[in-house]
Amino acid sequence: MMPGADSLQMAMFSPLPRPALSRIPLPVRL
Repeated sequence: MMPGADSLQMAMFSPLPRPALSRIPLPVRL
C-alpha cells in the first residue's frame, strides 16, 4: 500500500480540503 493512498482517501472522504493534498501534486486535484 502506498502512503499517499492513505492521505488521498482521507482527503477525498473529508468534507474539507486537507493540507496533505496541497503538498502532494495529484491529478485528482485537477
